[in-house]
Order: sequence, then C-alpha cells, then structure tokens
Amino acid sequence: MPRPDNDISGVAPEAEALERALKFIDYRPRSSGETRLRLRRYGYDASTIAAVIDHLQAAGILDDADFGRLYMAELVGKGLGFYRVRSELQRKMLARELVDGLLEEYPSDDELERATAVAERRVGRAGGEGDERSGRRKLCEYLVRRGYSRQVAEAAVRAAWRVDTPSEAELQ
Repeated sequence: MPRPDNDISGVAPEAEALERALKFIDYRPRSSGETRLRLRRYGYDASTIAAVIDHLQAAGILDDADFGRLYMAELVGKGLGFYRVRSELQRKMLARELVDGLLEEYPSDDELERATAVAERRVGRAGGEGDERSGRRKLCEYLVRRGYSRQVAEAAVRAAWRVDTPSEAELQ
C-alpha cells in the first residue's frame, strides 16, 4: 500500500534499515538516490526505504543539493570537463532538475585553461616521440573522454603543444 508523502507518524523508521543507511552514508557522502538503491539491495520494502530517506533528509543528513555542489567542485578540481561532470552527477542518481541547476553554476569561463593544464601535464605521454600528429590526436581524444568539447580539446592541445615544443632559438 503506498504511503502518503507526509505520513511518517513521528516514528523513526525501522531501526535496522536506518542503521544500515547511516553506515553506508558514513563511509562517504551519498545522494538520496544512492542510499535508496543500497537499501533496495539490502531487501527493504519501498515504504521502509521511503521512511528512512525522509527521516535522513529531515535530519539534514541527506541533502542532494549540498552533495551535488561538493561533488561537482571535486570533479572540476580533478580537471574534468562539463560533459563528464554532467554524466558523473547523473550517475550519482541526482534529480535531473537538480543536475541542471548545478550545471548552471559550472565554471565554464575557465574551462579552456583547465583543459590546457590537463593537456600540458599529459603532453609528454600523449604519443610517440617522432609522431606529433598521432600524439596530438591521442591527447585530444583523452580530453574529450575527460568531458571537454571537441573544440575546447583541440584548442587546449594546440596551446599545450606550443608550450612543450622547442622554439627555433632553443633548437640552435
């Protein structure tokens, strides 16, 4: 029988389910979707899961908006691009509207600088020493896999390759 949205009757949900959820969240921050899925894997019914999630949200332990902001900052700090950040947020089972709202705060102004920094760190490992074209292509593909658009990736590769390529004066 479906439970009404506001009816938890002031009683804490089943103690065992709550304890398992708290242990799951204690390991590292989680979204409510991840916690819901874990409780389902443990075999709890939908009403118990909903009561536990409601209880944790009311207590301020589960807050998808805060979790999403922190996780997005972590991903940006790791040098991931817009598309990969969006994918990772969705993978954490955050609501689509929340993901869209979080992505409005994405720091797109410095995306090229971040992609260039990633490319510069990787430029020495991107390809064979004699095959510059292959190295550039592999580096661009790497940046695209990290979530940067093709245009940003290509611009970052051009910038990184110029920094690492010896100038005419250095060759003499």
